[in-house]
Amino acid sequence: IVGSIQPRKGQHLVIELAKKLNDSIKNIKFHIIGNVVNQEYFVNIEKEIKDKRLENYIIIHGFKSNYLEYMNSSHIILQLSEEEGVSRILREAMALGKPVVSFALDGTSDLLENGKDSLLCNYGDLDSIARAILDLYQDENLYKKLLLNFKKDVIIQIKKHQVTFDENAIYITIRKLSSKEFEIVFANPKKSVFNYIKGLFLLDLLDIDSERMIVNFNEDTKRIVNALIAKQSIMGYKVFFKFNENEFDYQKKFSVEGSIKEYLAKVRNALELFGVNDISEFEQIKKEYRRLAKKYHPDLHRDKPELIQKIYHKKFMMVKESFELLEEYKNSRQKV
Repeated sequence: IVGSIQPRKGQHLVIELAKKLNDSIKNIKFHIIGNVVNQEYFVNIEKEIKDKRLENYIIIHGFKSNYLEYMNSSHIILQLSEEEGVSRILREAMALGKPVVSFALDGTSDLLENGKDSLLCNYGDLDSIARAILDLYQDENLYKKLLLNFKKDVIIQIKKHQVTFDENAIYITIRKLSSKEFEIVFANPKKSVFNYIKGLFLLDLLDIDSERMIVNFNEDTKRIVNALIAKQSIMGYKVFFKFNENEFDYQKKFSVEGSIKEYLAKVRNALELFGVNDISEFEQIKKEYRRLAKKYHPDLHRDKPELIQKIYHKKFMMVKESFELLEEYKNSRQKV
């Protein structure tokens, strides 16, 4: 299973799968590969693996730049996410010709066909996932059938979805979560594009990790979304947005240039946060960033009440995101 280690990627579900299968499949090994995004989640998984004596069945490798080699040496690619757009890992599994066992999410079902080139199960049905893995282990003909169909499908799928499989493009899903918030999910994030979009929503960010942003839903952010999804390229990359037009009152007349004013306003607010007037004072910005980051760092406030911890965490994130915005802004000016 390959993906950043965080709750929505579902690595914790491997523990239950190992318990279900370790008696049926001798020497079964689950390899978890990905950078740690949620440290608490990671620590809890490691503790549960140890408590349930599953160290011989579940191996957490962390981030591996050569993760494709691990995928290529595996018999099955497992995906347990609660949500996915157009999954880069599944596309790489297709290229490697590896059978996939996964929950039948929207993005997954767009790429794969249950029983033909993969085994897809209803979300949350771990019994079916375990049964699918066991079927592939016990039925050599089924395994070979999936392999053969998978490899035949690769060329057909790439031709059919040639835009979707453009490795030079960025794929972004924007989805409303509630009346108060929406998420922006990157299937294959590029730092410059990620930081550009982050800058547009900087003061309305509620949560963020390496592939996803949670943003406050209001008239201002809705207007920025309308401008953003009209773009065909950002920072030199082609971009494709998946979204529900009704959720954001999408109107094609919007121009992304209308969001520049908001972007520059966020830059000015970030400069003010660090007590400077211009990006040319970047050394002072760095000095003030280090001071504020140390002051608000969550690790220094773990003994405080939970509410106070959340306040310091939010302030720390604002300082961090403001500095990253200014760093990106400075670099973009140098390229001009």
